[in-house]
Amino acid sequence: MINKIKGMDNMRLEIKNIGRIEEASIEMNGITVIAGENDTGKSTVGKVLYALFSSLYNCESKIDRYIKFTVYRELESLIRYNYNVPITLERRIKDVGKKLIEDSFIKETSLEYISDVIRKEVFIRNDIEVNEELIYDCSKKVMQLINVDREKIKRKIVQECFNKEFCFQTNNLNKKNDIGEITLSVKNKDISVEFINNSIEKFKQDINLLYDATYLDAPMVIADLDHPFIQRNIVCNHRQDIVKKFLNKNHDISIVDEAIADERLDKVMASLNKVVKGKVNSDRRKIVINIEGVEEPVNIQNLSSGMKSFAILKTIILNGYIKDRSVLILDEPEIHLHPKWQIILADVIIQLQKEYEITCVINTHSPYFLNAIEVFAEKEKISDRCKYYLAEKSGITDVSFSIDRIYELLSDAFDTLDEIQGEE
Repeated sequence: MINKIKGMDNMRLEIKNIGRIEEASIEMNGITVIAGENDTGKSTVGKVLYALFSSLYNCESKIDRYIKFTVYRELESLIRYNYNVPITLERRIKDVGKKLIEDSFIKETSLEYISDVIRKEVFIRNDIEVNEELIYDCSKKVMQLINVDREKIKRKIVQECFNKEFCFQTNNLNKKNDIGEITLSVKNKDISVEFINNSIEKFKQDINLLYDATYLDAPMVIADLDHPFIQRNIVCNHRQDIVKKFLNKNHDISIVDEAIADERLDKVMASLNKVVKGKVNSDRRKIVINIEGVEEPVNIQNLSSGMKSFAILKTIILNGYIKDRSVLILDEPEIHLHPKWQIILADVIIQLQKEYEITCVINTHSPYFLNAIEVFAEKEKISDRCKYYLAEKSGITDVSFSIDRIYELLSDAFDTLDEIQGEE
């Protein structure tokens, strides 16, 4: 039996032989910062976490949509292949498919029942000559689709998401013949996945993930959104997700939710408005942002990379995608930011965690950003919700009680420059 977990406390991610990681154990109970060298697996943690949440959040609804689409497609193709039917019948066929699937949720549906519905609702009701052989063939296919093994579909959804995040290289490239293992534990309930040759070998789920994840890594993803061709060619799953959240409001959020959110977002918006005031507006031709003090709306392409980063974060918050217990993954968010803006971003993250109890995983190379997280966490009295990890070639280590090790590693570049200057 799958348990529904309503809190993200005591969450731990165990990774073995996945991506760039040979073995790691990451605790997430608020804000988790991973800092260190390049090519040590920091981004792998974010990709794994996002792939799990993206594929398994609201997964039953995704499966329903896949089945509904496939049933409708089968009904339409079988009938259209044999009859010259008007386009207006498409809606009727879709309604019939929807009825058959919804009926299957509340009662056992037989082949005879499916045949009877198709005969009455598609053929007789629309004055189409009844073809019993066609009805039988169509009913058999629909029956097969309705009774499909949902666990197999779920596994395929998880597989597809990992394929997109890791470009079909989920297993550790240095240990391709070893089993890749992932375990996400939430309140002592697990989701576990094993990969062999980049394919899922074993999958077990004891919990339902009731919260969404958002993964931000590249502000340039919004630079050319006004070009439909480029939109269609965004490959990574998490970037498609950012586009959706950037352009569309969350329809699961009610007016009451928005009213409550407005009260809680005051401090967050006050910090964000230090960088980017105004809101993003879009139509089919262009995406612009109304910036206070500028008479004409500014095209999104004319913003600096740093301002794009803040525009993305502000917009997805206002669109209702950062909710209680949400998961936010930030991959090197400081790259395009001046140290002053890094401090502002750290303040925003701390406020989001405090107000919404989000789980935030951050990869960084910046001592400014790291220190700002520490300072604001202490100021807001949530230091006990922060964990710090050092990523090195030898592995990822919990240094929450010895954070100086991170600063020492990040200062190596200055030591190297001092040595070079000393050689002159």
